[in-house]
Amino acid sequence: YAQTGPIFMFEKFTTAKVRFKNRSVTASPMNYDASGGKMFFQQNGDIMEMTNVYMVDTVMWGERKFIPQGKRFWEVFKQKNGTVFVDWLLKDVHLGSKGAFGLPTQGKVETLKLADFSAGAPGGYSYDAQGTYSKDVWKRKNDNTYYFMYEGKMRKIKSEKQLRKLFKQHELAIKDFADKEKIDMKEVMDALKLIDFCLGL
Repeated sequence: YAQTGPIFMFEKFTTAKVRFKNRSVTASPMNYDASGGKMFFQQNGDIMEMTNVYMVDTVMWGERKFIPQGKRFWEVFKQKNGTVFVDWLLKDVHLGSKGAFGLPTQGKVETLKLADFSAGAPGGYSYDAQGTYSKDVWKRKNDNTYYFMYEGKMRKIKSEKQLRKLFKQHELAIKDFADKEKIDMKEVMDALKLIDFCLGL
């Protein structure tokens, strides 16, 4: 089963620059809930949800750029062969409980590249609001959707299979590249690499 509640992109609220459509700019400690698609900001110690999303042009954490799309935000990646928009969707999936040797009794926890991508810790021991010790083991997974322009239309894909179908005239080249590069579409940087390869064909 999946854990409920926000799963923030960043381990802590970090100053972001918000540019509005009326060209005004503000800075505030912010974080993005990549499970619920909501932007949060910190004000006077309180955490509040951004409700005026329709007025926002971009949210920038350093070089990382997010744009509003409906009520959610997409991250923008400018690549060699085109721009890719990532609609993040992170989930914490329950793997089991710690056994006698510190291993989950079902499944296993692997080190996630996603954690290196500033998307929070991949799981492990957790504490509830009362500080009660928990032996539950969680693994963070993404179910991202990727958008990009191809042949004059905005395309939407989630899997390698969908990419091969979209670029069907290059299906074998895509499969060979994915196998050679050991592409895992559940890893963001792998997905971006494969999409950029396809856009360059």
